[in-house]
Amino acid sequence: MNLFNTVAPPTGGAEHLPTPIPVEAAGRLRDVAAFFASVQGVTADAPLRPIVEPRLVLVSGGRAEADTAGTTEITDDAASTATGPRDVAAQLLEQFHAGTGPTLAFAEATGIATELVESPSPSSFEEALSLGIRTADAHADRGVDLVLPASLGHGDEEEALALLGLLCSEEPVAVVGFHGTSDKRWSQRVSRVRDLMFSARDHRGSAADILRHLANPAMITLVGFLAQSASRRTPILLDTTVTCVAACYAQALAPGARDWMLAGQLTPQAGHLLAVRHLGLTPLFALNMPLGMGTGAASAMPLIRAATTLYAR
Repeated sequence: MNLFNTVAPPTGGAEHLPTPIPVEAAGRLRDVAAFFASVQGVTADAPLRPIVEPRLVLVSGGRAEADTAGTTEITDDAASTATGPRDVAAQLLEQFHAGTGPTLAFAEATGIATELVESPSPSSFEEALSLGIRTADAHADRGVDLVLPASLGHGDEEEALALLGLLCSEEPVAVVGFHGTSDKRWSQRVSRVRDLMFSARDHRGSAADILRHLANPAMITLVGFLAQSASRRTPILLDTTVTCVAACYAQALAPGARDWMLAGQLTPQAGHLLAVRHLGLTPLFALNMPLGMGTGAASAMPLIRAATTLYAR
């Protein structure tokens, strides 16, 4: 049974954009404008519209059990801090509720409204997916013109890397990479990803079955949100590794979803690069900042606002 229909492609075209600056001087600025011309259905009679109603949607959750294998030590690795042990994720969630922390700092600095979606654990696959679909529908109905999905959960990065390895037939070492961690921590992460991939080895033939067997409710909610946002013709600005892996699964479940996605900043993490390559996307720039939690997507907003405003004139 298909969970989603094939997503209709964008209908607009960059040929209808004005030329406010010489093409050779525009660089990636014109690429951004061309993406939004496509997803907004720009024609000769319907010009590009500036982005005025972006929304950062932070999906929170994790495994119900105390699943901490391979994530028991807190390191100075930024990705581990963002998506590592349960107590770190809980601390970051408390900061969000208190109006502090990196997500809100980036959102406020770039003028983006934020929303927290808490995916209950345990939840069935259908319940978690439905939550993502309903959230996407609500944003489309409100006229949100760009969504920035992101994740906050304990241990969700190792899980995302295992999901990526299974979907793309990559080895654990390839998805983990070698950047920015101690030998001990690297060995723990590779072992963790290997064990997760092994546990789902019999489900490689189906993206939905892999998610059912391996993904936590928050990841499934994120996949549902991405797939349904594309189905509702809402453009998507991707964050870092976890969100990009969810986007790979959204594309698998809803073919054509990636045409509605734009990649923000590239991190030095191997899994992130593999995911955006799988989607056929080119990130706008590289900050070497694997923090996640919406900060990677939010960092691209000034460029997006500038491009859509400039080419709307």
